[in-house]
Amino acid sequence: MGLAQYFGVRAYVITDKDGVHKPGGQGKRVLLEKARDPAPSQSELQALHGLADATVSNLKAALEQQASLNRGLARWDAFVLASDLEGLLLDTIGQKKLAEMLGPAGENEVDQAASDRYASGVTGKEELAAWLGSKGWNSTGKKSGKVKPHLPSALLREHLATRKTAPQAVKPLDDWLRTIMKDHERSPL
Repeated sequence: MGLAQYFGVRAYVITDKDGVHKPGGQGKRVLLEKARDPAPSQSELQALHGLADATVSNLKAALEQQASLNRGLARWDAFVLASDLEGLLLDTIGQKKLAEMLGPAGENEVDQAASDRYASGVTGKEELAAWLGSKGWNSTGKKSGKVKPHLPSALLREHLATRKTAPQAVKPLDDWLRTIMKDHERSPL
């Protein structure tokens, strides 16, 4: 954002909630650290931080929190995802289908036993999220690994290519991107 502001061009920023949340007690909230024109006031920052740090327990609450955060961030052309990219992958595709896509019949990233274990139940979902490297909506979950960098976008593209409408977890991001495109359409001469 700082570089764009230096050159006087508009920049759009997409981040996961770690950009405004206090992840792992490190205290870094990098999204608005360098924002200018105008810089957020301390009261604005405190309000955003308080909202970002609130614990959410389900997708509906996460999307509501995401909407509130993004209303507060709109003037800086920033958009925060309720979860990390790996969590978005899980929320969008769904536990069972994602486990299948990662198994031997799909990307062959996990064996059939792991795919079957990940495909059902709360424990399977938690294990799948940890394997993916997702820390979840509150950025507090335990991750055991980090999925290969190309997989989240490739799997999302593959899944979304077959959908007529955007899944609930992706719809706010899709709406934000469409607004940017609409705002920058050139008027006909």
